[in-house]
Amino acid sequence: MPPNPFYITFVPETPLMVDTLSKTIYRQLFSDAEWDLIYNFVGHALDDDEEEPAIVYSIRNKIHALFDEEN
Repeated sequence: MPPNPFYITFVPETPLMVDTLSKTIYRQLFSDAEWDLIYNFVGHALDDDEEEPAIVYSIRNKIHALFDEEN
């Protein structure tokens, strides 16, 4: 019997593949200049007593993770 030409070999996605794709998509939402501005605005929230520092640092850590080339 000849091989089925419509047979697709399933290659499972690895967490690294999914993570890399997600990072790429999120990075492309804004230009580098816009990401810098967002990062700075978030940092200025530390000057405001109404904002919880843990939330500010959490947001900044997520931005760092998007641009971390080692992970």
